[in-house]
Amino acid sequence: MQNLQSKYAELEEKLGGALRETDMIDTDYKDPQHPVYWLEFYGAHCPICGGTHWCMINVTGTKVVCQRQTNNHPFRATGGYMYYLDKNFKVSFDVSKQKPLITHPKAKPEILDMFYRAVMLCYPLCDKHRENLHKRGMTDEMINLRGKRAFGTYYPTKKDKDGNVVDYFSQAKIEPSRDGRPVKIISLWNGMLDNLKTETGNPKFTHDYWFGVPGFYNVEYPYNGKTYQIPKFAPKVFGMLVPFYNEYNQIIGMQSRVDHVRETAEIINSSVLGGKLKVDFNSYTRKYKVLLYSAIGKKEATVIAEGEVPVDQDVVNLDYAGMKYEFKIQKGGKYFWVSSAKQKDGAKSQSPVSVVYNPEIARLDPTKVDSNTGKTTELDQIKAYSKKPKAIWLTEGGLKAIIATDYLPMRFNQQQLDVIGRDFLAVGGVSQYSHFLPMLKKLNVTSVTTAYDMDFQENQQVKDNYRKLLKMLKQHGYKVRFANWDLSKAKGIDDALVKGIEIDFKEI
Repeated sequence: MQNLQSKYAELEEKLGGALRETDMIDTDYKDPQHPVYWLEFYGAHCPICGGTHWCMINVTGTKVVCQRQTNNHPFRATGGYMYYLDKNFKVSFDVSKQKPLITHPKAKPEILDMFYRAVMLCYPLCDKHRENLHKRGMTDEMINLRGKRAFGTYYPTKKDKDGNVVDYFSQAKIEPSRDGRPVKIISLWNGMLDNLKTETGNPKFTHDYWFGVPGFYNVEYPYNGKTYQIPKFAPKVFGMLVPFYNEYNQIIGMQSRVDHVRETAEIINSSVLGGKLKVDFNSYTRKYKVLLYSAIGKKEATVIAEGEVPVDQDVVNLDYAGMKYEFKIQKGGKYFWVSSAKQKDGAKSQSPVSVVYNPEIARLDPTKVDSNTGKTTELDQIKAYSKKPKAIWLTEGGLKAIIATDYLPMRFNQQQLDVIGRDFLAVGGVSQYSHFLPMLKKLNVTSVTTAYDMDFQENQQVKDNYRKLLKMLKQHGYKVRFANWDLSKAKGIDDALVKGIEIDFKEI
């Protein structure tokens, strides 16, 4: 039997590029102690549609979830369609080689909100990310509207004044034993829970109260022959933290917006004979080298071209000894769910829908307690608003929805907002459109305004999912209107509203 890494290498060789693990468990494998994950195409080519991103394959190379090519077998967990492959792609897999793992179901909203608010206090929005939001059209008043439930910045390390790499924010440390006394474990999160237990007298605030909060997990610290477990918030991807809210203004999930989108280069057309082409591409400098691997020995490669790709260019046409070929720059993801699904005592994000209310409701704090009555009066206001019949906007992207909602009152009067909606629902990706439905029912929505990016006509995956969204909405009796604006002036609804571009509405 082969180990996990060699098995991935075999699949990557067959599919012509890189794969990476998702955090979605393959339910064909029933042992919870040895979870097996679906793999996302990350440069490798989907055998169904040929795409190099978004589609997924199982670890044995027998099943593919294609996001572009439709059939009669929809895969509802992530969107896309299930295909069964022939034996040409099959590889062996030994599940016992998988690392045993203990994870937890996602915590209740009030627990998620408590810890995520604490994270935002520990990792406040940095100046660079604040400036980025300014460029997107947000004022400081808009950024600070939600108080401690607003944005944050997570980096694992930083440089101190002497240039040394140190923790960006210290969550834990071990104090050595002295005079025979025990080692002292200092944990930010355990300390917070101890304080809550003391202040409230509530025994529920145990040291495992954070179980089920995505992004948190137990880190093992070896010291003096022993291993100590300490909880830590440490998402794999770092950058600006974008909150996702539920219908009560509680933070129930977060995404990390990366500072630099990773790009790869893939050969898309070649008439070169006598070997295989590969492009080494540096996404920071945009410099490339084209390597020709001998058909006889794969380790032997010759550099046949090198150069730099202009920022506004995605396809490069070249030739080698009169034989033409071309490669294309493939952009990676910009937003990643804060998750700890593959860590000890971690949890999966589960891709929640974000409820982004208009500024008057968004500013209300669900945790605020009236000092005179002891009641959560602002939470009561939020709950009352959530039950009112309403129109609502639908889009893809949590940050986009936050910006757009802030600008709606500036572009439309109250009578218009009564019709088209003054609040947004946002999913994390276009294939997650089915996640809208439960929240539409919770919020007593009567009509919706859809506002996906205007370039959807040029992207077959987005176009197909948009069509499915509209069909789903009509099947469930919702009145639907389509928001339309000039693509040459703005791609997303947030940009269109910030720039004051005219928006037309079409009833569907």
